[in-house]
Amino acid sequence: MKLLVLSHACVTPINQQFFSNVELATGWEIDIVLPSNWRNEYGDSFASRDGPPSMVVSHFPVLASGNIPLHLYKSSFNRVLRASRPDAIYVQHEPYAAATYQLYRANARTLRIPSDSSRGRTSRSVIRFPFDRWKHQ
Repeated sequence: MKLLVLSHACVTPINQQFFSNVELATGWEIDIVLPSNWRNEYGDSFASRDGPPSMVVSHFPVLASGNIPLHLYKSSFNRVLRASRPDAIYVQHEPYAAATYQLYRANARTLRIPSDSSRGRTSRSVIRFPFDRWKHQ
């Protein structure tokens, strides 16, 4: 199985280690897409690689670095999706985030995109995108 992961958190190498462990434990091929730089409460972090050689790590510049729901990648995901040809896509942030929508549009709705949300199941967002409902399935 081939998994494409979109994760701003993986700018920090220790967070890539989690997916590295998943890859080693399951035999899946995991490709990670992350921002080339990310601003957080500790300062600026820059993309680095920490994982087995088989794990592909791609990084791209972002607009609104540090803003989880509003950051956007300056590159289209079309090239990444064509190169990776994933069986599944995992987005490691809110389902209503701009980058999630960006990947959703590039994906052309061929795969479901689950996401990791800190929101409770009972909360409702003011703006609900069509892919927000997949979070609860």
